[in-house]
Order: sequence, then structure tokens, then C-alpha cells
Amino acid sequence: MFRSLKLGQYRLRQWIRGIYAYPTKTLSTEPLAYDDYWDTKRPRSAQIVLSPMERARAELIARSMPDGVRSIGDIGSGPGTVLHEILRLCPGLEGVAYDSSVRARRAAEELGLRAIPLDLRADPSLSSVIPADVFIILEVLEHIPDAEQVLAAVVAKSTRGVFFSVPNTGFFMHRFRLLFGKVPAQWIHMPNEHLRFWTIVDMRWWLNAQGYKQFSVMPYGGVPLLNMVWPNLFAEGTLVTIEKN
Repeated sequence: MFRSLKLGQYRLRQWIRGIYAYPTKTLSTEPLAYDDYWDTKRPRSAQIVLSPMERARAELIARSMPDGVRSIGDIGSGPGTVLHEILRLCPGLEGVAYDSSVRARRAAEELGLRAIPLDLRADPSLSSVIPADVFIILEVLEHIPDAEQVLAAVVAKSTRGVFFSVPNTGFFMHRFRLLFGKVPAQWIHMPNEHLRFWTIVDMRWWLNAQGYKQFSVMPYGGVPLLNMVWPNLFAEGTLVTIEKN
């Protein structure tokens, strides 16, 4: 309980700071190489540690995994920590990690995962991706301009469905920033790290507009209890399941 209280206090300080402050990293005019991202945002010593949001995503996906699934692919896997946790929670699954970063793939391989190169900007149709029962694409779509094309390609490659997650831009912290005259600061080094933004309400409209019919939107993270009563305001993240028969 004491650990949970300390974590809650830490998260509250983060949210309050997020309302008025800018990211502390030095703004650079030079683009950050994706390989270098894993050295700056995720130091080597932290690559096997799940953040509270990552753990919540892994547990939600594991609980929602369709019966009979045998294979799972992780698009934009990073170091593979979330996929590794899902495989631990769902024994019998075979997983493949896909990422463009050599360093991230090396970290995934050190966790015992098969890792395959994939650059979504160069290959939005996922021609190099092996079909699987289920795919996950977590905290990726907000970084790319062709989110609709990539999502359609991931759905086409799956036989049972897709899980994907994005931040909830309707979260109270982002709303307060707008109230105080600042746009949501969902970046570490450069404001162009996030190209797309969704609230939970937007997400349902966006999926319907693309013709997806069998989907579930699962808010998570944020303020406990309130995130279940008023998720669009108090949930920090959005996890979506698109089902295929």
C-alpha cells in the first residue's frame, strides 16, 4: 500500500508539472536518430523495466487475448519489453518483434525474442511482416503520418485481430495546458515526435469512419476510479481492440 501511495504521489506531481512545464530535454534543430532515441529516452539499464502504463497495456491485452491464439507480432516493438510481458502472461504464444532500430532489436533479442527490421515510413504496407493471429501496435500510430494505411495493413496481416494504443489527448492534463494557452506537450526532444492526436470520443468516430465495425475502446491509466466514471477526461491512455472473425 505504501508503494502504491508513493507511486500515486509521483504520478500526481508528473501531471501537475505536465500542465505548465515543457519537456526538460534541450530542444535541438537536428533530428534525433531513432537509434539514439533508445539511448536518451530509455537508458540501457532501464530497457528491461516496464513503466506503469506499459504494464497496464500488457495486462489489458493478456486479459483480452482471444481464445486459440498462437502467434503475435509487435509492430514498432522498441526493446520488446511489453511483448515479453504478454508472452509471460500468455504461455504458449510465439511472438515476433518488428522495429527499425538496431539497438531496440538487439535489446529484444537479449530478452529471447525474434526481432525483424521494419521501417513503417518506408514500408507502410508491411510487406516484410509475417502474418500472425494477433498484432499489437502500441504508442506508434501517433508518430506516423500514414496511420490509417498502417492500421489497415496490420489488420490485413492478422487472422484474429489487432490491439493498438495511443495517448488520450482528452486527459485532464492536456486540457489544462490548452486552458493556460499551451498545446499538449507529448514529446521528449522535438514537438514533431507526435503527429496525430486522439481523444476517446475522436477514436470511436475515427474507427467508424474507416469502416471498422467490431472494435472495443478500453481507456486505462490516469486517475483511479475517476478513469472508469469519466474516461475521456481522467484516463491517460486508450487501448483499442479490432476483432476479426
